[in-house]
Amino acid sequence: MTPITLSPIKSSDDFRKSFIALVTLCFVPTLLMLLAGFLNRWWALADSFSHFRLHAVLGLGIAALAYAIFRARKLALVAGAATALGLFGAAPALPFWPQDDDAGQTKLKVMQFNTLLHNQTPDKSAAWIAGTAPDVVMLQEVTTANTIKIQNALATTLPQYATCAFKGPFSVTVMSRHPKIKQGCVDGQGLAWMQIDVGGKPVTVVSLHAHWPAPFGQWAQINALSDELAKLPQPVIIAGDFNAAPWSEAVRRVAAASGTELVPGFRLTLRMARVPFLPIDHFLISPQLTATNVHTGPPIGSDHLPVVADIGLQ
Repeated sequence: MTPITLSPIKSSDDFRKSFIALVTLCFVPTLLMLLAGFLNRWWALADSFSHFRLHAVLGLGIAALAYAIFRARKLALVAGAATALGLFGAAPALPFWPQDDDAGQTKLKVMQFNTLLHNQTPDKSAAWIAGTAPDVVMLQEVTTANTIKIQNALATTLPQYATCAFKGPFSVTVMSRHPKIKQGCVDGQGLAWMQIDVGGKPVTVVSLHAHWPAPFGQWAQINALSDELAKLPQPVIIAGDFNAAPWSEAVRRVAAASGTELVPGFRLTLRMARVPFLPIDHFLISPQLTATNVHTGPPIGSDHLPVVADIGLQ
């Protein structure tokens, strides 16, 4: 009988090398994606990479820990430095960013909500919004019978509105309980605005729905809107589904064109399979305004969470 020969079990050093190689196989493309995202000022596709900066940070942080555990010190330092770079690039969207103080100011409660074209529970959505009692609501994807129900249910308490068509079945809407002064629309470009009178103080409130990022037409849309954004009567509150992360070039261009600033904070508003996934719903406000109590609401029938904020008017 031929004797059976057993292969020697790999040594711990062989296992260590194999594990480090496996981690590196994941680490390198994640690092390249992170670095490419920092070219987003000049390259539209890089802006698309930048939206996943927090995901890259998570992956790089895990890689740094794995390298440290398996004594790959140089690789651990590189991964740690890349993690720090990613955190620096996402800083305004992290929880530790300082918040405004609006003591003594007139407050305007505003809400941002992409209703979802195929919202199956519009009554639930409308009831939650009404219960929150906002002064102004900015809505996107308000077109189908279901999502129109949301707008109609809010019409009693928010009687002033402006609506503008976007692409295909999509449209954007602004609703307000305060009197309307004037309104505007950029048909086909996802922008509706309304100037309202808040106790004698005029404020322009805007609903924006941006295209998907590159290779789709997000930058072209924002460029087309630049002149209209620059002409908005100040002060301005822009809210919308930007389909872009807060640190992205897309958001920066909207802010630059409109003379507004991003309201910082950690808010994963887009959900994938019920899991918070990306921060793409934002408020931009004029420098003389403040934003406090900014928070997301619960799931109310959309793949986007509603976002609520108190805006202080000086």
